[in-house]
Amino acid sequence: MSDLYAAGFSRRSGRKCMARVMTTRKRIILVLFIIFSCIGCDQITKEIAQSHLPRMKVLSFAGDTLRLDYTENRGAVLSFEYCLPEGWRGSTLTAAVTMFLGSLIFFLLFTAFLPHPSVIALSLLCGGGLSNLLDRIAFGGYVVDFLSIGWGGFRSAIFNVADAAITMGTALFFISILWSLCSSPPHRPILRPR
Repeated sequence: MSDLYAAGFSRRSGRKCMARVMTTRKRIILVLFIIFSCIGCDQITKEIAQSHLPRMKVLSFAGDTLRLDYTENRGAVLSFEYCLPEGWRGSTLTAAVTMFLGSLIFFLLFTAFLPHPSVIALSLLCGGGLSNLLDRIAFGGYVVDFLSIGWGGFRSAIFNVADAAITMGTALFFISILWSLCSSPPHRPILRPR
């Protein structure tokens, strides 16, 4: 600490510098924990689905609220890839997703100004995206989906834990943006005398 003072830092700025390092370290640990937890949970549940679910039979639970239906999805999250032009599917989409997730993870790890809810939200999105990307690479372009939920006449698409993390992360990110916009003080123009 005396080296900091010798370099011209005050006792006060030295504390701020140390606090910022701790904040960065905590954020990096949080981001990596969420990403690896998403990947681990998703890969374990997909392995269980591959080894135990029947291929041509839908299992229904809780009055048909939850269905287990094994599917090999060649489209992106919730079959989004099928909405894209033919030339953008497959390896082009995989490369684009890889670059996007790599950039987002770098941003999360090394940007200090994001609020905690945004860090959690974007980490969920990265964890789910990376887990599905691993499946695409390992299984030759498809992802294992096996969950479907429904209430009344509504029935979701078939999804997996990674898709749920992506969806929750995206929703939480937009909620955190709205929350910060609503909780910030209104902008008042500065009046200058004439």
